[in-house]
Amino acid sequence: MLALPLAVSSAGSPPADLRNNLVYEIFVRSFADTNGDGIGDLRGVTSRLDTYLNDGRAETNTDLEVGVLWLMPIFPSPSYHGYDVSDYESINPEYGTLADFDALIAAAHRRGVRVVLDLPLNHTSSEHPWFRKALADPRAAERRYYHIRRDEGPAERGWHVASTPAGDRVRYFGLFDPSMPDLDFDTPAVRDLAKGIADFWLARGLDGFRLDAAKHVYGDTFGAITDDQVRRDNEWWREFSEAVYRRRPDAVLMGEVLGNRRDVLRYVSGLDGLLDETFMSEFAAGVHAAFSFVASHDRDPRLASALDDAKAQGKVANVDRAYRLAMYMLLTIPNHPVVYMGDEVMQRGRKWPDDGSGVFDRPLREPFPWFRSNDGPGQTRWFEPRFDRPGDGVSREEEDRPGGMLDLVRALSHLRARHPAFANGDIGAILSDTPEWLVFERGTDSERYLVLINQTAEARAYEFHTDWYPAWIGGTLLFRSDGASRRWIEIRADGERIGRTVRVPACGLVVLRRSP
Repeated sequence: MLALPLAVSSAGSPPADLRNNLVYEIFVRSFADTNGDGIGDLRGVTSRLDTYLNDGRAETNTDLEVGVLWLMPIFPSPSYHGYDVSDYESINPEYGTLADFDALIAAAHRRGVRVVLDLPLNHTSSEHPWFRKALADPRAAERRYYHIRRDEGPAERGWHVASTPAGDRVRYFGLFDPSMPDLDFDTPAVRDLAKGIADFWLARGLDGFRLDAAKHVYGDTFGAITDDQVRRDNEWWREFSEAVYRRRPDAVLMGEVLGNRRDVLRYVSGLDGLLDETFMSEFAAGVHAAFSFVASHDRDPRLASALDDAKAQGKVANVDRAYRLAMYMLLTIPNHPVVYMGDEVMQRGRKWPDDGSGVFDRPLREPFPWFRSNDGPGQTRWFEPRFDRPGDGVSREEEDRPGGMLDLVRALSHLRARHPAFANGDIGAILSDTPEWLVFERGTDSERYLVLINQTAEARAYEFHTDWYPAWIGGTLLFRSDGASRRWIEIRADGERIGRTVRVPACGLVVLRRSP
């Protein structure tokens, strides 16, 4: 997942290169419950700021140092996931109220945390009042909000049949599902409504949006999208972006554009933020300051499950070590890494077989495992997990120990927070990119860092000399992680310098620093 973020600062905000840009994606339903109904809520997110996400104090080490909270849809919706919205200016009552939302925004901002909402504008719910009016009256203005026509001619993919209250049969277009009719963005009123929705939330203090299905506003297919459709998508998103920036110049906008490198780059002119799931293509495509992820609410399976599969196939020898390598890359390569809730504790998940149960993609969004027993204050229970089991080692309680994955992720997130030039600087020279080594520079003109990742099962030495990056001879050792022993150390005091050689542990990471 890649996204080029907007990095424009405004009065009262820290400069873009000093911001904490670590993104944490939350499915609110699964995160933390405060009223005992088993369903996560907004108050649950607020309650976990100090104890888990970011307490706003640089001197503490018990939080994740999250800089941006990305909330999956929190609007009223007939579905469990919320991507089919029935009211864009309210909160799903299972999650709370607008007052709860305002309280979360205020609490997050006091701790220096920004909040971004997942906004599905490509389509609404079939239960949205707009769609109901559109079906009920062919003369209603809402009829032009959607792609609706008479039910005649051969059936076409994406078109669905509905009956009006008068008994007429019509067809409407919904690319993803009959319950998600697509909006028609050639209708000026639809564009105005979409910009008005954004303005409503920005006026309440929201910091930006993740824009769902961004390439499908005009790209009405899961196949190849034409150049003309891309052009029209870009024109609309540029119009939307300009409206957002007028209200909030430092807003964050990320448009979901899944696909290969060419697909991503075709949308650069439309949005400052473009999402793609090709994790390492930042190097290949020359993408600057990308949002990247190793798991998401859609990616199937989750990383830990994918590595379990790879081990079963003989492609990976040790799942824990391979996972640590992925965390090294996620938290050192992109300027805006995205941690999907549960990544930090190696949560498993995959789409469920079509066995009539209707489970489908719920296992990708299972309740966050707070406790070893799967029970305790705040634990959500809206769905019986298919992967998480009591005592399986996958929980905040079990991973919150020296050597746990959560311990490593926290260490790297705090390293980023303490060194903004490392976290937000440019990728420089790539010294090595082989199956054994990934070594690259990053930083600013005044602060330079070198990241060395040893991808082998044995400790290895990396050597500098007069013909090979001699400036790093005598570099200051800043951080070392040993993937085999599951230990890490951050060297806070100045003075620990390497010679011509730096030794990197097995499945390990070393970060060096120097001043140009």
